[in-house]
Amino acid sequence: MKRSLLEVFLFYTFISLILTGCGGGGSGSPGSSGSESTGIQISAVSITSEKGPDFDVFSAPLACPPDNPTKSEALLTREDATITIDATVLNPSSTFDPFPASVEECTITYLKAREDPSAPVIESWKIYPNCPIYDSPSNICNVSLIDITRKNKFWTDINDGIHVPAEYPTHYVAKYHCKYMNRVGKYGYFDVEYDMWLADFLICD
Repeated sequence: MKRSLLEVFLFYTFISLILTGCGGGGSGSPGSSGSESTGIQISAVSITSEKGPDFDVFSAPLACPPDNPTKSEALLTREDATITIDATVLNPSSTFDPFPASVEECTITYLKAREDPSAPVIESWKIYPNCPIYDSPSNICNVSLIDITRKNKFWTDINDGIHVPAEYPTHYVAKYHCKYMNRVGKYGYFDVEYDMWLADFLICD
């Protein structure tokens, strides 16, 4: 049965509309979502630590003499990190101002490096930074990286022979999945990752 040119045109128009709505893309930046809801364009997110390339070290305080001044939680280094967020108004011609916004919560998942599947499992962690976000390329959000409980568990698993990593210090990736909120309560999300190395070095003066 022959089809009219109008039927063929309508058919391909319908197919093209379906394909236009599929796939990725959309407003926002790679690794972020919710721009259309929040009115905020997150162009870039990065994460650093003040202590630079130092290892994330747990120095077993229980192995030190009780009167030793190094027996302190201060030996647990690099527990914090800083996220920098580049944010701006999604639609500059709009009369709606989504700022100030805020980072409400982040779920940190500790991914074992591909080369070391025998490393201890580190339980994921939810934190609540409550950092303000403005129309700025340099919004700063101080976040936790790993806590003492998780460091202790990491070392206990190794010490008890539950998990024996092939690589030592042991490489992990701390993956942050963060929820942000604009000033009227609309939510969006962004992801950022941080490489970290865990080890235990016994330091008793």
